[in-house]
Amino acid sequence: MEVKDRLAALKDARDLTWKTLAEQLEVSESMLFRCLAGGRNASRRFMKRIAALEAGYPEQTALPKSMTKESTALYASKKELNKRDIEHRLTTISAEIAAIREILKEIDHD
Repeated sequence: MEVKDRLAALKDARDLTWKTLAEQLEVSESMLFRCLAGGRNASRRFMKRIAALEAGYPEQTALPKSMTKESTALYASKKELNKRDIEHRLTTISAEIAAIREILKEIDHD
């Protein structure tokens, strides 16, 4: 999915204005519109902010420059996720891993 499509999906899913989305992504509206128009390539840091919002993390998701692509999904912005949210995410991930292992077993037996 292209950046402009991801931005539009975020805006629609959260029922935001472009200005509010820009604020949550910590960029100017003009930069946001340049990305939407394809006139500017999105920076790695900007892409990480988009990923954090897509993952449901809170607004104002300033990410450190050292964040890797894999750890972005675990980053909870400046605010910590509460314990219940973390446990729910771990349970979901564990269930997905178990399902994948079962599929791999079935493939091995075929």
